[in-house]
Parts: sequence; structure tokens; C-alpha cells
Amino acid sequence: MHYQTVLIGWVAGFLFLGSVTYRHIHQHPYLSNTWRTLFNLVIKIILPFTPFALGIISRDVMGLGQNISAPDFWAGFALGRWLMGIELTIGLCIVATATLWIMTPSALRHAVLNNTPQQWPHAIYDEVHWLFYRAVPVLILNDLFYGSLIGSGLIWLELLIRNNNRAPAAATNIYLLVSTTLYFITQNIWLMLIAHLVLNYMANRFAQMPKNKRFIIKGRIKG
Repeated sequence: MHYQTVLIGWVAGFLFLGSVTYRHIHQHPYLSNTWRTLFNLVIKIILPFTPFALGIISRDVMGLGQNISAPDFWAGFALGRWLMGIELTIGLCIVATATLWIMTPSALRHAVLNNTPQQWPHAIYDEVHWLFYRAVPVLILNDLFYGSLIGSGLIWLELLIRNNNRAPAAATNIYLLVSTTLYFITQNIWLMLIAHLVLNYMANRFAQMPKNKRFIIKGRIKG
């Protein structure tokens, strides 16, 4: 069987597991948090990296760089690529944090579930999960730009189905935009993870911050 056919079938099953099955698992009243954590680990970490472990998907499209042992390479990327990527990540995080700051608490609702902040492992789960959706179109099309766009569309579709056909929260769209930009320019999973963790932390803080305190600077400027 041609590897493209295998990957397309893998993505279709992945989409079903990540949307419909995920929704039912996390809404099931009798499942413990241990089982939910195990499901997250399998669907968001193990399954995305299975094609990579089987040699179907290469390191670079999975955001791991190149397997090169050289003084100027670290974790798969040349030092120059790291410096450029770090500068880009900082810039994107500053712009995204400013955008999160001016959002209303309802727009940040995804970060808080029953007034409990979303735990940091979920940011890691999501980022690795999203990576697979981008890697497959990039590999099949051999086009980084359109592959990244199609992958982000698949991610958004999964979130839409998972949320009972409701559009993802605005903050989730910001995560996705930053992540996609970093993937397209750097293909560095470590930078994408750092950005997602930082923005998830900031969204949690802003979502729990009283609106009048969060916008006090804005009020002073106006006054």
C-alpha cells in the first residue's frame, strides 16, 4: 500500500479519535481522571509519533530537525536557526499576550474549566497532537505552506466537532495561529511547545483576573 494512502487513513482515524471519541471520553461521568489522562497520552502523544517511529514520517516535518552531530547543532537545529527561532517566538508571544490581555473573560473560557485552570500538560498534548496534522499534508503535498494551512484546517475541524459544532474559543485560535506560524518558519517543536505553554499560562492568569483590574491600565489611558 502506498504510504500516502496509509497516512490519509491514519489522519482520518486520528480526526475521529481526536474529536468524537475525545468528546465522549471526557464527558463520560463514570471515567476517572486516570483513564482520561491515559487516553490523552495515547491519542495526543503516542499515536502522532507512531508513523515517525515506523519510518513513514521524517524528523524534519515532525519538528525535530535533522539528526546531525556537529558543534553548531543542538537538538536537531543549527545555532543560527535557534537564534532566529527564539527571536520570532519572543515576538509572537508578545503580540499574542497583548491580544489575550484585551480579550474578555468569555473569550478565554477554554483556559478555565469549572473555575480550574487548564493544566500545563494539556498544552503539551495539544501541540504534539497538532504537529501530526501538519506533518502529513506537508509530506504528501511536499509543500510547507499549503501543508501547514491544510493541517491547521484539520485542527480547527477537530476542535469544531469536539465542541459540539461550536467554533473554538478566540484564545485557542491565537494558540493555533502562533503555532502554525512557528511551524511554517522554524519547524521546531521545542519552540512551539514553549510558546504554547507561555500563552496557556497567560490566558489562565487573565481569565481569572477581575475585569476591572485587568483593564485598569486601559481605563487610566482613557482618563
